[in-house]
Amino acid sequence: MLRHSPKILLVLPWCEPGKWVFTGHGQTYNVEICSVPELHGHRTLKGILQSTLRIARHTSLTDCIVSWEASSAIATRLARSFSRSDTKWIALGIIPKTNNRHINRLLSTALSGATAVTCFSNHDTGTLRDTLGVQACGITPTVWHSEFSTMREKSKEWLAVGASNRDDFTVARAAEGCGIRVARYARQVTAPSDAFDWHINANPQDVEDAFHVHRYHLAILRSSGYASGLSVAVRAGFAKQLLIASDTPQMRELIRHQENGLLVRLGDSAHLAEMIRMVLCGDVDVQKVAGALRDDCLERHTYAVLRKHIEMMVDTCI
Repeated sequence: MLRHSPKILLVLPWCEPGKWVFTGHGQTYNVEICSVPELHGHRTLKGILQSTLRIARHTSLTDCIVSWEASSAIATRLARSFSRSDTKWIALGIIPKTNNRHINRLLSTALSGATAVTCFSNHDTGTLRDTLGVQACGITPTVWHSEFSTMREKSKEWLAVGASNRDDFTVARAAEGCGIRVARYARQVTAPSDAFDWHINANPQDVEDAFHVHRYHLAILRSSGYASGLSVAVRAGFAKQLLIASDTPQMRELIRHQENGLLVRLGDSAHLAEMIRMVLCGDVDVQKVAGALRDDCLERHTYAVLRKHIEMMVDTCI
């Protein structure tokens, strides 16, 4: 008896249908996308409820639901309960929020209904087990949608992008000491400094363009317990930027110091300034290091790699 082609429901905060054509193991998967942009960026209770209802309407006659990140996982669990669905469910890319007990409790309850759970880094699997009591069964590759964009000649120098999980005071002290200016894209001003050119609430295209016109990216993480910064690192890699990042367990899974990026001690502005001076003095082969990170991203962090990962997870679960 021939097995029918599995129908997969992808619950994603973004919708790019062309990226999700599955043809693994000699069969074509029937893929339906449920876009939940409300669960990306500024999350609200209203957005979660709207997404829950949208997901619930798509759960019937589905062999497997695949959700992306924690907010989508919570909405998916609510939708499955609302529709009384027993469909297999894979929760991809769960980042444990070690500083928020309420979110951890909600997430732990939600994930108890998942058939399989994955993280973005090996370090996060241990944190997920210790804080939520959830055992992850794999690592999902971080991807970025502009992986094959045309390379441009860099016209600007230093860039820092991210939300409040970046330690702006560390960057500001190091930048002031080295006499550099940093284009800082953020939701709000967190560290008033003459070293920063602030770009508040820039649109996504402005941020995307910034990655391609700047030569160096500063990703200084405030905590090693969550907010791994891997998505920012992969984004810098595809833009062929030199990445200077905090030496956290998650970042060490991607960055090899002085081979495909530079690592600095967490929150150490003096060490960061030392690395910046090395770059300014020409002691770092920027093209070689940035090129190595791009090669690593093209090998391990593309949609093709992610599709194979999802195919494997789906075949294991259904």
